[in-house]
Amino acid sequence: MSVCGNRLCWHGNYGAGTEDNPENPNRMARLRIIYNEKTGKWEATEPEEVTYEIYPLFKDKDGKAHVGSMFIGAGRIAQSSMIKVGDYYRIYCAVWAVETGSYRHHNYALYSDDFGKTWNLLGELGNDFNDSPAPYGNEPKCEELPDGSVLLSSRKGYGRYFNVFHYTNFERAEGYWDGAVATDQVGNLKFGSNDTNGEPLCVGKILFQSVPTGNNRSGVSIFYKSLSEDPATYTPTELSNGWKKIQITDRESAYSSMCILPDGNIGLYYEEEPGGYSMVYVPVEFDKTLDTWTYAFGLPFRCSTCKKGLECEIVTVEGEIEE
Repeated sequence: MSVCGNRLCWHGNYGAGTEDNPENPNRMARLRIIYNEKTGKWEATEPEEVTYEIYPLFKDKDGKAHVGSMFIGAGRIAQSSMIKVGDYYRIYCAVWAVETGSYRHHNYALYSDDFGKTWNLLGELGNDFNDSPAPYGNEPKCEELPDGSVLLSSRKGYGRYFNVFHYTNFERAEGYWDGAVATDQVGNLKFGSNDTNGEPLCVGKILFQSVPTGNNRSGVSIFYKSLSEDPATYTPTELSNGWKKIQITDRESAYSSMCILPDGNIGLYYEEEPGGYSMVYVPVEFDKTLDTWTYAFGLPFRCSTCKKGLECEIVTVEGEIEE
């Protein structure tokens, strides 16, 4: 799912076009990239514009558009490991959205039960900006928690906005949002003043959050915490506490995304200097039982342009890791 078109995100005007400023929302496209095992190559379909399939989800019963512009948070689409409706396990993404008629930004979550062919709003739309899962939330991500509930993690300075959607019926996608909290105000998932995209990832009973930690875009780190067996603790406030940190780099660094590798470990992909946006891949290996972590510090080919970078050094941290 991708941004497309020629309208800057802040200036999309779905549902509010005029003769002088015709309707032109920040548009969306869908494409599928499939690995061909016979040729060993990735093959992409032609992009399909889906703008007018998604924006109407945010109209109220009277036809009023609540969202004038939006885009899906960059990074990994999350897939459920337990909710399957029809042929596919449910997938999730979250959107940065601008309220129609204002520049107030907030978040919503979407889900699809047909692998992205059609999308639906997770939870109720509500009648007001403050009814959204994360009022004033910036670029968001979703992740499934062990009981099937959905964590919304949204960009903000000094911490993240957390909210959790709890299901009352999995198949019909019925449930409710707890209410957004700022992790730096109610817990210890806190860092510098930078306001940057990051990503949550849940592996078993361990929850991760990647994000820069400096006062500017620097110091990409992975925060992690162990989750309780009790789903009653999967609330935004409880999830904001108990975090530890591994700093991956002390250099200028920004957005990041994580995935689970075939061996069960983590692949971290993030932006770094020179320029702040050179792409770096770091494998993170860990032993969940022994609380021992091994990670690669630096890569032999850090920048495809200048070819400069640190030689790969493997570092193991045991026992208590920096709070």
